[in-house]
Amino acid sequence: MLTERWKIYTYQTVESTMDQAAQLIGQEDQFAILAYDQTKGRGRYNRKWGSLAGNLYTTLAFKPSQPCHTWGQISFVAALAVGEVIQHYLSKSQNSQKINYKWPNDLLIAGHKVSGILLEIIDSSWLLVGVGINLQNSPVGLQYIATSLKEVGGEVPLPGEALSLLTAHFTVKMNILETKGFSEIRAIWLKAAACLGEGIEVTLRKKEMIEKIRGKFIDLDEEGRLLLELPNKEVKKISAGDIFLLWD
Repeated sequence: MLTERWKIYTYQTVESTMDQAAQLIGQEDQFAILAYDQTKGRGRYNRKWGSLAGNLYTTLAFKPSQPCHTWGQISFVAALAVGEVIQHYLSKSQNSQKINYKWPNDLLIAGHKVSGILLEIIDSSWLLVGVGINLQNSPVGLQYIATSLKEVGGEVPLPGEALSLLTAHFTVKMNILETKGFSEIRAIWLKAAACLGEGIEVTLRKKEMIEKIRGKFIDLDEEGRLLLELPNKEVKKISAGDIFLLWD
C-alpha cells in the first residue's frame, strides 16, 4: 500500500514530467515530479499538452500491488483525487460549481475541461500517473473548451500546495482500491459522470484507422470500460476512445 510520504522532485523546466519520472524510477518507492514548465508536455495519443504559467504539472510514480492488467482502474482513482483537490479550492471561495468526470480521464467544470490524466506503464512494474490541472490559465484553440480555477472564481493555490493535497487524496483513494476493490471507486465516479445516460459519439483509434460509433452511455463495467448501448440495443464495451455529446 502507498504511504503518506511522497518524495517530491521539483524542477523549473522539464521536457515532460512523465519523461523525467521515467528517468528516476527506482530511486524511491513512490515519488512525484513537479515542474513549473514543460517544453514537450503530452496527453493521450501523444497530443501536445500546453504548459501555461501557474498551472500544476506533475507525475506520480509508484509500483501498484494490483495485477498489471487492472491498472487502468487507477485512472479513475486519480480522477477522484484530482476532483477532491479542485472541489476543495472551489469550496474555499464559496463556489458552488461541481466537478464532473469525463470518461476516461478528464475533469470538467460546467462542461469545460479543467484537468487531464495520463497513465503510462514502465517495465510492467511501475506506473506513472501524469496530472495537469489548470489553476491560473487555460489553453485556447483545443478540441475541447477549457477553463481554470481562476476563470471560474475558485481559490487559486500555488502548484506545490495543490500537489501536496493531491498526493494525500490519491493515497487515500488508492488504499480504498486496494482494500475494497474497484466497485467503490466506480460508484463514486459514476455519481458525477459526465454524459451518463445521454447520447454520445465515441471515436476509436486503431493504429492508423479512426472509427466513430454512436449510442447511449449507460454504465461502466467492473474493469472501467464504458458500456455503450447501440441503436439496436446491443451493448458495446469500450476500453479506450474519445467521447462527445451528440450535440457537441
